[in-house]
Amino acid sequence: LTLGAMPREVVEAEVTSSLREIPGAEPRQQRLRLKRTDEVLVTSGEIAVVQSTLAWALRFKGRPAEAVQEFQKVVSRQPGWVDPRAGLGWTLYDQGKFADAEREFAGALKVNPQYADARDGLVAVQAWRYAGYNAALAALGAGNYDGAVSGFKAVLGDKEKRYPEAEQWRVWNGLGWAHYYKGQHKEAVGAFQEALKPKKDNAEAWKGIGYASLYGLKQYDEAIAAFKQSLGMQAQQGDVQGLLAAAYLAKKEWGAAIAEYRKVTAATPGLADPWI
Repeated sequence: LTLGAMPREVVEAEVTSSLREIPGAEPRQQRLRLKRTDEVLVTSGEIAVVQSTLAWALRFKGRPAEAVQEFQKVVSRQPGWVDPRAGLGWTLYDQGKFADAEREFAGALKVNPQYADARDGLVAVQAWRYAGYNAALAALGAGNYDGAVSGFKAVLGDKEKRYPEAEQWRVWNGLGWAHYYKGQHKEAVGAFQEALKPKKDNAEAWKGIGYASLYGLKQYDEAIAAFKQSLGMQAQQGDVQGLLAAAYLAKKEWGAAIAEYRKVTAATPGLADPWI
């Protein structure tokens, strides 16, 4: 439907028909004065409503490019109207333009934080953003370490940069553990060190370095230093306290090992390993 290319009487009929389908439209609202401006028929205050209806119709008829154009016109005229902005977001989502869709959903939620359609849109975009990471994490949990390594690397090398840059330390953590369980301990340490660059207080990365140093590389001093760093950032880690004791034990520093084991048994008396 191209409004500007239609005879006046046809346009009047189309506009009136569209408004009848809008809940709450009064008969007096249907009697519109139309004028031609730049080949677009403009009404006194109602064109945005008609244009939004047209945009939704185009979307549902599978004509997304035209729908986007109409939604953009409405959003430009009525930036505080959230429904067409959410419609624009969903249409962009249908086209695979997820980052653009995310911007529109977020814009709608700035106006109305409770608008369900826009909130659902953001959830859908987040599923796209985190799909690769979640798949790699699932592979890691299932013991598919080759798949996990390739999956985490794919997220880090994604040209679309879907995964939020501020959270990429999580991906490096995951890659570190995937390398660790594959027995690639040097690669694990390297990945955990990368995870520390954007997030200095990454207790999990220090823990991973400690694991790889203790059990893989047999570098006990490095393991002790890493476990201490992790505990300094997150004190209540009974497993890390026990690993610190194990590193002292591996170095045959009996007094230090006993002192650390006693800390674990005092904090978690039901844990059997430290007692053993």
